[in-house]
This record gives sequence, C-alpha cells and structure tokens, in this order.
Amino acid sequence: MSKATLMHLNNAFEVEPGNGHLRDSYLKDRGIETFLIVAPADKRSSLTVDKVCCLSLSSHPCNCR
Repeated sequence: MSKATLMHLNNAFEVEPGNGHLRDSYLKDRGIETFLIVAPADKRSSLTVDKVCCLSLSSHPCNCR
C-alpha cells in the first residue's frame, strides 16, 4: 500500500517497507513510498498458507471453510 493509504489507517496494522520503487518505475519516478502489512509477531507462527489464501481479496482456488 502507499504511504498515503497507510496514513488513513490510523496505525491499525503493523507494516514493513514494501520497496515498491525497486519493482516499479512509476513508483520510483514519483517517489511513492510503499508498505506491506505483516501479521503481528504473536500471530505469525499460527498464520498458515490456508489462512493467508482465505484472507486474500483476489480470486483463488482455495477451498475455504
């Protein structure tokens, strides 16, 4: 997400640098800072691939229950 989006979330999520400028020239040319949402440290070990798949907003072949 961009820094502009992050500012609207009022610290609701733990984030880390996304380094989008290293993968996308549009972001680099415009100086857009990006971030990735990370699971809280106490939840990381319990976050499985199935849970991540089910939390995804994109179409996916997961069989979430």
